[in-house]
Amino acid sequence: MADFRPYGTDKDFDKLVNNKDWNVRKAVAEAGYGLDRLVDDENCWVRAEVARQGYGLDKLVDDETYVVRSAVAEQGYGLDRLITDIIRDIQATVKEYLADNKYKNIKEWAKDNPDKTYYKNEKNKDKER
Repeated sequence: MADFRPYGTDKDFDKLVNNKDWNVRKAVAEAGYGLDRLVDDENCWVRAEVARQGYGLDKLVDDETYVVRSAVAEQGYGLDRLITDIIRDIQATVKEYLADNKYKNIKEWAKDNPDKTYYKNEKNKDKER
C-alpha cells in the first residue's frame, strides 16, 4: 500500500475528499489520502481506486460493483472468494493473478497467503453472495 494519510490530517485534501466531482475524489485516492473515508464513497471508480491502493480489501471484496471486486482481485486479496464470482471477468482476473504469481491453483495460493484469504474469519464463512 502506498503512503496512507488519514482523513482529517490536511485541510486542503479534506475539501477534496468531499468534492462533488468523483474524478477529484478518485485522484485523492490515487494520492493515498483519505482512504479511510473514500472506502465508502458512493462512486464505484473511487472505491476501485481505494482497492488499488490496497486499502479496505476485506470490505471491498464484497462490493456490489464488479469493477471494485476486480480491483480487489488485482491486489491478490480474497481470491478464494473471487474465483467463484458471478462475473467471469473477475474469475479470469483471479486466474491471471495465480498464473502471473506461479500458483498452480487456488489451494496453493491460500496455503501461502492465509492473511489474504476471504474465508479466514468465521464471520465470512457464513456469508453468501
